Amino acid sequence: MNKKIIINNLGFIFIFAAMIIGERIKTHASWFNIVKSQFGTYVLIILIAIVVESLIIIFRD
Repeated sequence: MNKKIIINNLGFIFIFAAMIIGERIKTHASWFNIVKSQFGTYVLIILIAIVVESLIIIFRD
């Protein structure tokens, strides 16, 4: 079950990784400062992922 959840959310994991790496390349800031400055964006993406996952579970049944 846990492997299935991780596989289903790989897209969001890749989005996070791409955002962090892109910001790192663009600004040359530290990893901590990137996460700190983009915290709101990351929270929004997590909330969207939760809503999408919930809708998929609801409408699949």
